[in-house]
Amino acid sequence: MFRLILRLTALVFAVGLTSATVHSQECKPPEIVFNKDSGNIFTEEQEMYLGDAIAEQIQRDFRILEDPEVNAFLDRVGDRLIRHLPPTSLKFRFFIVDIPEVNAFAMPGGRIFVTRKLIAFVRSEDELAGILAHELGHGIVRHGAQDLSKVFREVLKIDSFTDRADVFAKYNELLDRQNTKRVRRSSGHEGDQQMEADRIGVFAMTAAGYDPAAFTSAFDRLFETEGKTGSWFSDLFGATKPEQKRLREILDAVKEVPKECVERESVGTQTEFEDWQAEAILISSVPRTESVSAVIRRNLLNPRLRDQIRHLEFSPDGKSLIAQDDSTIFVLKTSPFEIRFRIDAPEAEDANFTPDSRSVVFSTPGLRVEKWDVASGEAELIREVYLNRECIQTALSPDGSKLVCVDTSDSSASRKFNVKVFDVATNKLLLERKDIFSTRRRFMSFNQLFSSFGRLNRRLLEIEFTPSGRYIVLGAGEANVLDLSTGEEVKLGGNLDEIMAFPFAFISNDLIIGQDDKKMEDSGVFQFPSGRRLEKFDLFADSLERPHQGNYVLVRPIKTAAVGVFDLSTKKFLLANNNPALAVHGNVFVSENKDGVLGLYRLDKDETIATLELPDSRLGGLRALDVSPDLNWLAVSNDERGAVWSLYSGKRLFYVEPFSAAYFDKTGKIFADFGSAKDKTRRLGIMNLADQQLQNGRELPGSRATQFGKYLVTYDYKGAGTTRIDVPTDIRSGVRIISMRNDIDTTFQLRALESNEVIWEHEFKKVFPRSFFDSFNENISFVLPASGDSAKEIYKDSEPLKQKAKELGDKDGDYFVHVVEAGTGKVLGQTFIETGEGSFRILEAEAVGDYLGVADSENRVQVFSLSTGDLLGRFFGRNFAINKEDGTLAIGNLSGKLNIYDIRSGRVLEQMSFTSPIAYAVFGKYGKKLLVLTTDQEALILDTTRFGQ
Repeated sequence: MFRLILRLTALVFAVGLTSATVHSQECKPPEIVFNKDSGNIFTEEQEMYLGDAIAEQIQRDFRILEDPEVNAFLDRVGDRLIRHLPPTSLKFRFFIVDIPEVNAFAMPGGRIFVTRKLIAFVRSEDELAGILAHELGHGIVRHGAQDLSKVFREVLKIDSFTDRADVFAKYNELLDRQNTKRVRRSSGHEGDQQMEADRIGVFAMTAAGYDPAAFTSAFDRLFETEGKTGSWFSDLFGATKPEQKRLREILDAVKEVPKECVERESVGTQTEFEDWQAEAILISSVPRTESVSAVIRRNLLNPRLRDQIRHLEFSPDGKSLIAQDDSTIFVLKTSPFEIRFRIDAPEAEDANFTPDSRSVVFSTPGLRVEKWDVASGEAELIREVYLNRECIQTALSPDGSKLVCVDTSDSSASRKFNVKVFDVATNKLLLERKDIFSTRRRFMSFNQLFSSFGRLNRRLLEIEFTPSGRYIVLGAGEANVLDLSTGEEVKLGGNLDEIMAFPFAFISNDLIIGQDDKKMEDSGVFQFPSGRRLEKFDLFADSLERPHQGNYVLVRPIKTAAVGVFDLSTKKFLLANNNPALAVHGNVFVSENKDGVLGLYRLDKDETIATLELPDSRLGGLRALDVSPDLNWLAVSNDERGAVWSLYSGKRLFYVEPFSAAYFDKTGKIFADFGSAKDKTRRLGIMNLADQQLQNGRELPGSRATQFGKYLVTYDYKGAGTTRIDVPTDIRSGVRIISMRNDIDTTFQLRALESNEVIWEHEFKKVFPRSFFDSFNENISFVLPASGDSAKEIYKDSEPLKQKAKELGDKDGDYFVHVVEAGTGKVLGQTFIETGEGSFRILEAEAVGDYLGVADSENRVQVFSLSTGDLLGRFFGRNFAINKEDGTLAIGNLSGKLNIYDIRSGRVLEQMSFTSPIAYAVFGKYGKKLLVLTTDQEALILDTTRFGQ
């Protein structure tokens, strides 16, 4: 439904302002005439309820930025405009959201969203006011509610609503059935309706005292029309682009507002706007203030679990060092070895030092660029770079001043690639080369642009700058080189165009080390750009990295380790390390040990120069997490290390190698799966809480076996063309198995973890099932295609289920959920879930007592009765926990926020805010307590009996 709502309500710039006559004798806002009779089935109050429902569904993807001071400026500008709108009972509200687009959009019910990038894009309060006025124009004439009215009528045959609960219920029903009927939508509203909305927006902006020309300049920049407005003649014969036509109509419209209608109170100064703009770019999506109730105890985990360092880099002068994990960039001194400052940057690409060693620069996938001064530890520059097209890959120049974007354009014969270079400080396009290469000439297909589930493969191309930053190399089967000073393409000699299309590294501005993909022994050192070979040797790697000082190259990976240091003089490896994060400067290297301590070491001999334990950072990507049923103990592991803490004191009891699963038994022992299948050293480890001793248990089998609680699950599958299927684990629910094929016969086998004894097994026909394991309640939920052979085989002896299946019909997209007791395989409950011809997908299922919670693709959790199949309630959010003792649901929808609901009534019992994101939440086995673990590694135990009081 998210896709549906965006089509209906994302109105920013997609429809331009249209000129119309304003009665100069009257200063009151234009009346709403044409949009009054537009088929809107919502009252204004009901439309606000609709807006609440839509917001709850989709705001999770928007990352709302909450800061009262920053929002106050936006509210002030909005309120000034609202004074000049026609009378309405709609309550307009303004929100800043962090999505990587220059955009603003109005939702039904008065919500106006402005992206952080749009705030960075506008140059004045006047430009901002023009955009808000445009959205208010569409909000006041209620275009979003009009569009959805048509959808409700055609899909659900609904033409009226009653109260808030009725609006929410019918909106959820629409989500359930949105695919059952295709609703035709025009590209815009009717001419008179559109003109009226545009006229109201222009009037409000101009009457509020803002300069309408500022909006036209913003419009001009956004669409790159360069002030070209076309004419009626070019319109008639098709020579005017739509963007140019809309710009001309805006210019015409603003002439119609009489001077006497303009508000005389002055707007804010340019300095005030720029100060606010800078603050808006900096704010976080996590709440600044905490609001938590019913706390029994709270403890910081001590010591906290150190995240793995993923990137290390020396400054060119060797005096500083970057150490970066998934959430933080630490900038260090090398002598003495100590921390200079830290940068919270959870989305940052690998940071680097500028060539003069004075600054640290980095970018994010959303094209946010930051530059920090090493000496002062202060931000020198923070910019939100905004582009009109999505980049499939980006690169930041060594000094952070330029951003390279590679995008694509369609062709009937091939997919073509374009290169754009932007000035970071001004967002000015410095260079553009279209169709610089295409997939027709390349070894790759366009499908290689995407990794699994449609996510962009961010390492599609080799993109490298020369150390000076003058040239940029783009490689994809063949290399292309651009001279950024002239914009011209540089011809490569020899076979350098092939060598540099694969991982290579600049030794200097005129030398590279590269590998021959066809003949590894023909790798070596080459002159750039002539291609003349200077040295020849055998080399193969996924990546090559040249230190700023020292005749070495870092090779990742090598046969025996994640990284090796290759001596270019001797053509031998001097050092190998299992952790790929390693950096070299001269005869010194830095790496992280298993305890999370950084060490400076001599490269030429076995000598430790200095060590440093980094400050705590946020809890990063987790490999495993489990908690004892009484919520007294916690076990957590990432890819590098694991630990166990007391939740009474926060004290750490075990600090161990990483594990992929853990289970607390009743005797005070923890059974954990240490190692991994690829390590070929996978084993069961037993941690005794009483004496804090770790014992080695038996060896565990390979990739088709996974620990879940006190059980080991194995999968055996067969079928034409079957290949190995990975079984990823969802740390929140225990297991999440992704069904990759529907033509595979799978035998699901459950064994005792300690003895390896087979307890029970079940064969699933023509499907690799998705399974969700609940270790507290010791049950397994199988999610199967309702029309599949496996589901039919399971319910063949149940007349009620066969009747239900007959009523549903043999439709694709519907599900059959089969819940069994883990220890016996005994059936606990079964139900069908209808999806309205695939209107939503099941992402997760969890059975707790008689409750079956289902998280779906529409950002909802639906709760069913396992015994009857009845729907008990729907709640917006993704991560959830069910308390079967009192029938409540804990669910997170926004970062750092957790709501507690009564499942059957839908009543909100508690709304809690935390000052860092929530990593994990679970009810204790007996329902009296709730554990909340934040990414700051604080564990809070809450008293559930006090919720709602």
